[in-house]
Amino acid sequence: MRLYADTSLLIATARGTPEALRAITENSGIFVIPAIAYYEFYVGIKKGEIKYGERFEEERAFIESLIIEFPDRAILQKAAEIRAICEAKGINASDADYMIVAHAVEGAGAIITADKDIKRIADTADTGVKVIEI
Repeated sequence: MRLYADTSLLIATARGTPEALRAITENSGIFVIPAIAYYEFYVGIKKGEIKYGERFEEERAFIESLIIEFPDRAILQKAAEIRAICEAKGINASDADYMIVAHAVEGAGAIITADKDIKRIADTADTGVKVIEI
């Protein structure tokens, strides 16, 4: 199974958060980063808002080993559909969150996250995506 790491998982991993490290070791599959999540993470790094934890090399090596998945037309269309469904039900979130959920839908994978909006989006749009919360 494809396991999609969202921005919050990348941040928690970089910081060495035990819950993130446990989620990574307890779930087997192919770890993937949607390109938008990688971008958001590196914006935080460059702005100095995210700092690596004590195990810098290990944490950085894991993040850099992940496959980056770029959106294709199907993912972009699915993100738009999910956003329209959610907004019709009064749920608003960032475009990045809609994109991350769409990646998991189209890739038939699960999302590992600490972001409550991701689960709310997946459930509201009835995507069937498994959300693993840390």
